Amino acid sequence: MNIPPWVPVLSIFWIIPVLTSVSSVAAGDQSQWGLPLPGVSSTAIISVFDPPTTPFGSGHRGVDFPASHGQQVTAVGSGVVSVAGSNAGKPVVSIQLSRPIDSSGSTVRATYEPVSAMVNTGDFVDAGTVIGIVDFSSGNAGHCRSSCLHFGLKVMAAPTPHYLNPAILWRSNALLQPSLAVHRSLIADEQFQKSSEAFRH
Repeated sequence: MNIPPWVPVLSIFWIIPVLTSVSSVAAGDQSQWGLPLPGVSSTAIISVFDPPTTPFGSGHRGVDFPASHGQQVTAVGSGVVSVAGSNAGKPVVSIQLSRPIDSSGSTVRATYEPVSAMVNTGDFVDAGTVIGIVDFSSGNAGHCRSSCLHFGLKVMAAPTPHYLNPAILWRSNALLQPSLAVHRSLIADEQFQKSSEAFRH
């Protein structure tokens, strides 16, 4: 198979603007939204969003990150603490985010559980503030039991509050991966071309 020499060159000129653009989006997202567990990437999520079909139906109203007891939990964005205590027997922290997540401008509440609070209801916190620690000691950590942190986003707008997929906060991570894959493919094509030329000679 003989790959024309202009193909890798043209492809690289095409991919560089894409990588630059996506990297800019990633930088913007990362400055706006943090992660609930310092050092734990969004790619580590072990249980994905699976919204219920009815208001009280079964489903997964958020995402789960692998976590251990006592691990620090941080605010993904700035806002006012709306819950800092026990909710249905589980230690929970909820923050009413001050920045809208999408173009609708709806008020969104971020919820972390099971988390023993280090903040109080009514406190204003900045993104990255330690709001508590993962706490499995209460005997009721919900579905996370002793292995994860549940993080959810709920739109509080009337008439019907609903849940959002938290992964939208870190969507830039997913966007970056295909571009890098294409870049690696281009390198492989170039190496293949060189080996083919060496074989012919």
